[in-house]
Amino acid sequence: MNHGHAQSVPAGDSVPRPRIIAFEVTRRCPLRCRHCRAAASTDSTDGLSTEQCKRVLKGIADFHKSIIIFTGGEPLAREDIFELIEYARSLGLRSVLATCGMDLDAATARRLKTSGVLSLSFSLDGATAASHDAFRQTPGAFDAVMSAIEAAKSAGLRFQINTTLTRLNLSEVGAIADLAVRVGAACFNPFILVPVGRGEAIRDLLLGPMEYEDLLGRLADLYRDSPIEVRVTCGPQFARVVRRKKIPNAEAIHGCLAATGFAFISHTGQVQTCGFLDISAGSLIEYDYDFGRLWKTSPLLVSIRKDEYRGACGDCGYRTVCRGCRARALAVMGDVLHEDPICILAQKKVSGTFFVPDPATGGSHPRMTEPLDEFQKRLLTVLQDPLPLCRRPFARLAERLGVTESQVLDETIALKSAGWIRRFRGQINYRALGRTAVLVTASVPDDKLTTVGRSVCQLSGVSHNYIRRHRFNLWFTLQGSSQADIERQLAELSGSTGMTFYSLPALRLFKLDVRFNLADSSPSAPEESENFGEHSFAEPVILTPIQKTILMAVQKELPLVEQPFDLLAGIDPATSIQTIQSLQSLGILRRISAVVDYIRLGFTANAMFAGSIHDDKILSAGLDLARYPLVSHCYHRRPFPELDCNLFAMFHARSASAIHEAVESFIARWQPAHYALLETVAELKKQPVTHDFSE
Repeated sequence: MNHGHAQSVPAGDSVPRPRIIAFEVTRRCPLRCRHCRAAASTDSTDGLSTEQCKRVLKGIADFHKSIIIFTGGEPLAREDIFELIEYARSLGLRSVLATCGMDLDAATARRLKTSGVLSLSFSLDGATAASHDAFRQTPGAFDAVMSAIEAAKSAGLRFQINTTLTRLNLSEVGAIADLAVRVGAACFNPFILVPVGRGEAIRDLLLGPMEYEDLLGRLADLYRDSPIEVRVTCGPQFARVVRRKKIPNAEAIHGCLAATGFAFISHTGQVQTCGFLDISAGSLIEYDYDFGRLWKTSPLLVSIRKDEYRGACGDCGYRTVCRGCRARALAVMGDVLHEDPICILAQKKVSGTFFVPDPATGGSHPRMTEPLDEFQKRLLTVLQDPLPLCRRPFARLAERLGVTESQVLDETIALKSAGWIRRFRGQINYRALGRTAVLVTASVPDDKLTTVGRSVCQLSGVSHNYIRRHRFNLWFTLQGSSQADIERQLAELSGSTGMTFYSLPALRLFKLDVRFNLADSSPSAPEESENFGEHSFAEPVILTPIQKTILMAVQKELPLVEQPFDLLAGIDPATSIQTIQSLQSLGILRRISAVVDYIRLGFTANAMFAGSIHDDKILSAGLDLARYPLVSHCYHRRPFPELDCNLFAMFHARSASAIHEAVESFIARWQPAHYALLETVAELKKQPVTHDFSE
């Protein structure tokens, strides 16, 4: 369960209070939905009596004035439901009601409002009657919901639309969200399927990790752009995605609130972390309806609050942000503290660029890579090269690949939409703009890593921020207008976090070439290449107004059309192309090209090499290290005493063994005084710095 609010903790009490409690007052329901966690039906029972329900509500109110979701089954199936709602209001509890809408007419809606209901939730699992009724296994269910919505509106009741997402209705997400807006909903709330109850029979409809990750990205965009509120339930990884996409107000989104900000009470009085996790934390009847005592002392709730998880969740850099879905972990993995099985990071052992070696495969994780055909591999490899600077660059690429222009464009759009291509834009040489950058590191205690990492990510000049497996565990690049500006930023960061930060300015650049060959195999030994050598740092260039305009334009996503340069900043294409060529010749624009999701493409192993090479060998050693195909970056840097390394390189490969083989080869050749190989544990930020030339 995840909602956009943090849990409250009274002064002097370390146990958080549940902001929301779902109270399952019955399992009776006129529908027999395929996914129903309660397996509700007309033959089910209410369970607790009226007086028992009131004692449950009183026990909650004595502990905390939570929001109560009256749910089921169908809560309107209880004859005493209005009495219970009125009683909850008398205790200071705010009530909402989740209904299938089958029994809700205008009179019932008005009575709900006068009884104290603040909001309703209706379920729509399809954008049309055909898809919704099939999912709900009841003809007329869609029309009933539409009628109930009108009844709610006539009574002045706020309402939201809930949608359980599976492979059946994944393609309808956008249409359902649009429908929610059109009918006047205050919120669209998609639920990610948890295969429990009747849902066990449709486990094959559970989203796969790639489908789920793609969905989360689309929901993040919807959260940013929708005119109504968007919440995601049973999708705690949404909190990670909105942060990585830098969606406004991302910090307001929290992961799973089980045992902290949310609770569920079953129709028999059992307290659970949520309705989908069918393990009792204790019976309220046995606790004499003392909800607070049960909430504070239940061993299950206490264990979940510790965030001491197993599997990929246990060492994930987003553990405290997301917390995984405990219910899916139990339903699929058989262990409430195990990893969330549909999280892409559990498949990759990757958090953006998570890397946990797999002994069985030498570090590679073939499960996480969906198959690409040979043309897609060739295209992705070519798209990482500089885009031809002509009116129809994709036609030029088509000639190179022996296909049509439309094939190249259609496939490029599809690959970008599916996430294989992360960005398609210009890559700027910030040094040629008079800016500077340094590599920065710090040794951060584990209990402060999330907080400090977040503070670093908030700096606009930080483009990359990683957690790596080493005593110096936080590594990031920081840009500034000058070295003095960078030192000022680091001093302020040190003051706000209490950490000591060490900067490693670049003295020489040997290689900067982040491209991935998607051929089935690639060598790990050195090879000749035009992409390495001792590069001089470009001198700052005074830009003309049109150059500034073009630089602003190419930092945005390139239009994937036949003539993309016709659409740049309203400038005629010939001038645009000529200006881009001049910017490249001046060393300001490296290239316009695709940036691929190399983790998804199978390059799951990555690590930073740091070595100490004698000064009289550093040039030769750096040039040699840059020749390794697995190396994307290679720098001579000014060391600091606590680490005392002056040669740094980034390695990317399909397996950890390939990296170790390459490093061992280099070590044997150059015998550094000492070295370290820092495996990447988590990617906290990877976002190019946007340069503003509007002044």
